[in-house]
Amino acid sequence: MDAHIENENPNEIPLKDQKFSAFTKYPKKVKSYKKTHGIYAILNLYKNAFDFHGYSGWFEYWTQQLYLFVLSITFTLMRNAYIVSPDTYSSIGKIILYSLAILIILTLIPSLSATVRRLHDTGRSGYLVLLTFIPFFGSLILIFLTLAPSE
Repeated sequence: MDAHIENENPNEIPLKDQKFSAFTKYPKKVKSYKKTHGIYAILNLYKNAFDFHGYSGWFEYWTQQLYLFVLSITFTLMRNAYIVSPDTYSSIGKIILYSLAILIILTLIPSLSATVRRLHDTGRSGYLVLLTFIPFFGSLILIFLTLAPSE
């Protein structure tokens, strides 16, 4: 009846009148992505730190991993800048080293739960996160599994 009032775009077919099959993509209105992009993805990393049963989309997961990677590289470069020799650290270097250790401790469980949720989103068991204990190849396999499309 008032299709133009419901939709912002007058040329858009109302959602109730659209036909869907297994081969059509659902419109973005059916699945909301606005809380999984950018800063919201990073906030969800800590908000869902102990949620090992949910799902995490591809973009949300890789945004979180990029954030963790940049954070760890930043702290590592700062630590390396203040190392005088392998046996001695300056006082600033020690503070940065302890900050890096605290960062690792604070992001270990959220990162682990995000990986488990991503594996669930690809239709796989969360126990596959244990592949990281296989040197080199386990981490590579896990990266390829988390790159898989969602089911």
